[in-house]
Amino acid sequence: MKEVFILRHAEAISGGGKIADFDRQLSKDGILEARQQGKKCMSVSLLPDIIYSSSARRALTTSIIFAEETNYPQDKIKVLPQLYEIYPDQIMDIIAETPHHYSKVMVVGHNPALTVFIHLFTIEGIMQLPTGTLVHIAYPDCDNWMDLKGKKGEIKSIWKPQW
Repeated sequence: MKEVFILRHAEAISGGGKIADFDRQLSKDGILEARQQGKKCMSVSLLPDIIYSSSARRALTTSIIFAEETNYPQDKIKVLPQLYEIYPDQIMDIIAETPHHYSKVMVVGHNPALTVFIHLFTIEGIMQLPTGTLVHIAYPDCDNWMDLKGKKGEIKSIWKPQW
């Protein structure tokens, strides 16, 4: 079985036209959201084998905070600049190229690509993916990442930040 974790970056500051979108940092609430998701995954031992992160500041910071909370080595986060502006099928291409020995992949990125990815590549689909939300998708009949192409996974859980 292969499992995918989709994590939309945590809440970021607005930038107000003074800061480039790519450089927006997490808000105070966003930092708490990222910590919360890491702690939740750690508490139920639902941990990725590999993390792919957008290089945008808010996504990469989300990945780093998540890694801190789950004891995932930060230097093992795979920073992929293409995740900043990407199409959903390209996300699937990245996942499909994951080395076979990994069974759980996390992608930390942005909307609308992540919401559309979940809509296209899961049985249930979703209409909205708020910031800081983690979606756990299982592909029970897949033993190889390439097998995911053309299949729809099953959403096992959706964790939204709790306030």
